[in-house]
Amino acid sequence: MELQKLKFKHQFLQQVDSTNRYAIELLSNINPNDGFCVISDFQTEGKGQYGRSWQSESGKNILSSFIFNTKDKFSSIDHFVLNVIGSIAVYETLSNFIPSEEIKIKWPNDILIHSKKIAGILIQNIFRGHELIWTVIGIGINVNQNHFENEHKATSLFQLLSKESDRIDLLQILHDQLMIQFEKLIQGKVPLLYELYNEKLFGLHQICNLQKANDEIIQGKIRSVDKYGMLSVEIGNKVQAFDFSSARIILT
Repeated sequence: MELQKLKFKHQFLQQVDSTNRYAIELLSNINPNDGFCVISDFQTEGKGQYGRSWQSESGKNILSSFIFNTKDKFSSIDHFVLNVIGSIAVYETLSNFIPSEEIKIKWPNDILIHSKKIAGILIQNIFRGHELIWTVIGIGINVNQNHFENEHKATSLFQLLSKESDRIDLLQILHDQLMIQFEKLIQGKVPLLYELYNEKLFGLHQICNLQKANDEIIQGKIRSVDKYGMLSVEIGNKVQAFDFSSARIILT
């Protein structure tokens, strides 16, 4: 990658166990500006939501972790807004390559195109006592990879466009979008962020399958996600709320 083209501070690692883990360890030694990014060509222990492994072919995709100082930035009850920021930033980044109407945010923070996963986000927070002082927004995007173990569940820009995309250009757009969305948070535009997130929600006002923590499969109509990250689902004549430890949306 032509990293000199990037207009933000970063650290590149040819290989690392996890960019998120490295970024968190970095915070014990440096005090980076918002948007500082750890980038790698390959992760040996990359993780996604629910502790699942993130598998990526070396040198083909974006494996990145962006650091933001969150001290005194927002209320302690609004931590889910960081998932919202990451999701919207990835959505807007991909809309530079793919028609936006084809892109959806799958609660809580996967990005889908044609119901296949193209990107995932993993938020890890650092607290001092009860105060959130740093957040690391880990983002993986399938860019130039053509083959996946689960072909029916994953896709990439290469598969969608039939050509390779410049990972550096995409990284720059992603960084800029994260800065834009984080600025909205600082300006107190949290309701707007949730409005944007819900507008792009996969399965909105549709019947979807959900798997509960006890493995029970239920069906319900997706209504919205609130500021606590709770998914509202209409089941029969009742509306139930789930957090992402108690249920997940299953793709059919």
